Amino acid sequence: MLRKALGESVDGAKYIETVPRRGYRFLQAVTQSDDDAVATTAVPSKEFKGARRSDFHLIAVLPFVNAGGNRDLEHLSDGITESIINTLSQRRELRVIARNSVFHYKGKDLDARQIGRELRVDSVLLATLHLIGEELTISTELIDVANGWQLFGRTYRRKFSEMLETQYEIANEISTAIQTDFKGVEERRRFRRYTVNPKAFRAYLKGRYHWNKYTKEGLEKAFEYFREAIDIDPIYPLAYAGLADSYFRLSSQYLSPCLTLPKAKAAVLRALEIDSALPEAHALLGMVLMRYDWDWQGAECEFKKAISLNPSYSSAHQLYGVYLQSLGRFEEALHHIRLAQELDPLSLQIMVSLGMCLWAMRRYDEALKTLQETVEMDPYYYPTHLAIAV
Repeated sequence: MLRKALGESVDGAKYIETVPRRGYRFLQAVTQSDDDAVATTAVPSKEFKGARRSDFHLIAVLPFVNAGGNRDLEHLSDGITESIINTLSQRRELRVIARNSVFHYKGKDLDARQIGRELRVDSVLLATLHLIGEELTISTELIDVANGWQLFGRTYRRKFSEMLETQYEIANEISTAIQTDFKGVEERRRFRRYTVNPKAFRAYLKGRYHWNKYTKEGLEKAFEYFREAIDIDPIYPLAYAGLADSYFRLSSQYLSPCLTLPKAKAAVLRALEIDSALPEAHALLGMVLMRYDWDWQGAECEFKKAISLNPSYSSAHQLYGVYLQSLGRFEEALHHIRLAQELDPLSLQIMVSLGMCLWAMRRYDEALKTLQETVEMDPYYYPTHLAIAV
């Protein structure tokens, strides 16, 4: 089995030899993988050159606590959390747990180390946010999960108008505290700034806040705020990506894809015209090409591009997995869905994708067990019940 996994053949190269009563010994030189090739395919022996677990640091950014309890600021505390998650994920040496999983702990009074162990991360970032007038105060603490040490702690007092730059300052200092080696990461990819306008940034945060409600009313408000962000800053690529996300969700839940997907495509192409290195836009374009244009080759290129730009982007791995499953490339599909699950372990959507992939592979007992576990996590998530019915 090991020789088969390594791709040995009778007349081909030999990679291992048997050592009697001991095991195996490598015959070829062992070198470190190229980080630029991270997670583009799913067959480790031939194409996949993913990093070892020790090559990166896993971190969970827990939802920022709205210390004042002002519900009008929920979009701000949630939005800054998500923004810092996305900012940190630009570091190739970090793996950042996705929003869906960390927001599972919002409002829960649990020990940070307990949460870290459940998410299987190295460190956890805790933060509180307080706004009085125009003065924004953010208190942060980075906890080492293994031993409980505080790796970093600081309180930031800034004017509200400086909120945009403050998130980059926090992310940079967290990276330094983790003592990650960023050698080889292109300078231009370090904490990309998608807008310099604080008003556009806040409108975008409001849009994402309402988009994450997963309701039709929430989508209507999301459209409103994404368009407001674009009006303020017409070259804000994330706002166009948010607009495209909203159209795509409309196509899957409320309106005909023929009406909404062309608008989603136009918005995502505009986002990529402004910034061709936006992972979210490439992943969404892949879905549009697959679901609307039936351009399967083009879709795969977009999914791979999204993953190469951000190996921590769980949705890109999941969507690529769904794509691969549709083509019957089940082992590759399972690999990417499991990568997505590692980055977003509490995502119901990814759990359902995993169950359906196992079902397609005729691993029925594993599929049913996975879907039953998903029901236990949330008995009201209807896609799980649809999957079980299959």
